[in-house]
Amino acid sequence: MPDRLVPMEPEPDTGAVPAGRDQRPAGGREMVRLEGVSKELGGHQAVRDVSLTLEAGKVMSIIGPSGAGKSTLLRCVNFLAPPDSGSVFVDGVEVCADRRPGLEPRASELAELRRRVGMVFQNFELFPHLSVLRNVTLAQERVLKRDRADAERRARELLERVGLADKADAFPAQCSGGQQQRVAIARALALDPHLMLFDEPTSALDPELGAEVLSVMRLLAEEGMTMMIVTHEMHFAEQVSDSVVVMHEGAVLEEGPPEVVFKRPVHERTRRFLNAVLDR
Repeated sequence: MPDRLVPMEPEPDTGAVPAGRDQRPAGGREMVRLEGVSKELGGHQAVRDVSLTLEAGKVMSIIGPSGAGKSTLLRCVNFLAPPDSGSVFVDGVEVCADRRPGLEPRASELAELRRRVGMVFQNFELFPHLSVLRNVTLAQERVLKRDRADAERRARELLERVGLADKADAFPAQCSGGQQQRVAIARALALDPHLMLFDEPTSALDPELGAEVLSVMRLLAEEGMTMMIVTHEMHFAEQVSDSVVVMHEGAVLEEGPPEVVFKRPVHERTRRFLNAVLDR
């Protein structure tokens, strides 16, 4: 990997705002707003009346125990799991504003939403029969209608950015898990999204490969990409996030800046969770 993407050592615990966060855009413009979002899956209330706001250029990490509804909430944002109730606004526009119970959202609205919102999944979701380069160009051609030459030019720029310029002609099976996840990030960035969603992007990786992915995500945060991240990487969330949301049983238990949530949590359930995952 290029030097700029070498994984960073954990920062010392000084209680100060992590370096780099104060260099990001000042925010102010609302990128995501959720109002009373709820979602039932298989008879289970996975998300319960969640309301959140994320400003442009900021990073929000969503943490909590397994089964808390974190991934489902993330999928509600881009309607991979359409909410049963509540409203989702992305970049000031209500998603599927005319949606009615029992009716599918309009395909045109969803296509526009997913052009503006990139998503990186736990298990990469690459096309195994396509080269790395083709994995990054295909959506550009189909969604953005870029010609092949422009799509390849953009893809090579992004592969260079994530440290994989030499893997353009390789196939996913010839790449490590960390490399495949970085390809997935390049693919999502190729659509020039306004917002990036990350669903446990390192959960399928060992610590060393996961560090490669986290380095790329740090770089995106420093560049001002708006991100919502479901993660079990507590130190990463503490160092990189502008806000941290703790979920429990489908609901938001508490929310605040990382220096408050991690050091002075309000709820006993949050304290127990953090003590368990941070071994303190």
